[in-house]
Amino acid sequence: MGWAAGVGLADYLDTLKTNLAKRNVEHTDDIIKVYKETFQSNASSKRLKSDSVLAFSWLGFTQNQLLFRIGYLGEKDFGNNIAITKNNIFNYLHPYEYVVDQTKVENFFNKFEDKYDFDGDLNSLLKKLLERFNYFAKDKDVKSIDDICDIGIQLFTNDGIVKIRIKEQVDILLKAIDEGDVSNYFKLIDVITLSN
Repeated sequence: MGWAAGVGLADYLDTLKTNLAKRNVEHTDDIIKVYKETFQSNASSKRLKSDSVLAFSWLGFTQNQLLFRIGYLGEKDFGNNIAITKNNIFNYLHPYEYVVDQTKVENFFNKFEDKYDFDGDLNSLLKKLLERFNYFAKDKDVKSIDDICDIGIQLFTNDGIVKIRIKEQVDILLKAIDEGDVSNYFKLIDVITLSN
């Protein structure tokens, strides 16, 4: 299992993330099973749970290659199905204040393009992500997020798959990118070695 984050009912999403982290996930059906079990067992409001959306990543395998995947689960929007993101598209879980005000969403998309071509420059990608996060964090009407950005990264390396976490105030991270030293904020979480 890779990373998980969400928007919606915090205690429910935290329980769901914890349950996913504890489970040995070998197939996307395992993710759906944990999702259903957590939804049923959590005592919170069914409507608030239904409105919540979990974004998560995992490793997928085909006969010829290893793939990173990102998907979404949320009863209201996707039922019990995983919505898989497309490559080279920014996908957003907007703060609550944007969900209820489509004008805010339109203004956001007028300012930021959702497509990008990743050329291998991690700093450039992080800067684009942080600029978007900063837009939400600086919006005085948004009370559902603060200015701390928590980013999970998975990288293919010669040593295997490296999981890195970055967690810091968005302004500090943007400054670090501009100064070329954002890697000082990388925290190694795990290295998954791959064998043939």
